[in-house]
Amino acid sequence: MQQVQQIETVVPQASLQAAATVTQANLQAAATVTQANLQAAATVTQASLQATTTVPQASLQAEAEQTHADEDLVLQKALDQAASSAILASQNGADLSLTTDYNQWLNAKLQQSLVWLSNADRDNVSIQVLVRSKSAARELVYYLRKEWPLDLSKTYLYEVSTKERSIYRVFYSEFDTLSQGRNQLEQLPESVKVNSPYLHSVYRMQKALL
Repeated sequence: MQQVQQIETVVPQASLQAAATVTQANLQAAATVTQANLQAAATVTQASLQATTTVPQASLQAEAEQTHADEDLVLQKALDQAASSAILASQNGADLSLTTDYNQWLNAKLQQSLVWLSNADRDNVSIQVLVRSKSAARELVYYLRKEWPLDLSKTYLYEVSTKERSIYRVFYSEFDTLSQGRNQLEQLPESVKVNSPYLHSVYRMQKALL
């Protein structure tokens, strides 16, 4: 009887030891898996942070490069404008073909014409040789610069606006007497005569255009 009790006591102890061994192994395995998962998660998080940091840096670098390019463009435009202004400032009677942009050329020619008219003798005469609508400004500039048969430095351009429309009036030269003006009127090229040119007093021009 005592021997049976000893056997029963030994068996539970062995079972407990085996169970304890299995539990410890499971805990170690679980701890190993958990540690591996944490390491993997940390690696993924670090990679994500690096990628997130790299993208903004690339974007900032691209924005910085674009900013520099924009600044260079603005600077170049400013230099071009300054150069154009320097040319226009010295152009009273100078070669307007130095200005390539038609708007700049047109504005310079209008200004040059006003300067001439302001200083012209009111008793003299000029010849109106052409009238064009303001909507045809580009074509007018091209014609004057490329195909105009008269001396462009003695050709004067004015913008006139009314309630009905805006036009450009083109005059040619300045003459001391009516007879000189009539002689020039008769000698105008046929391409100019088709515009029905006529003599106009400088005094009336100054009253109407200044």
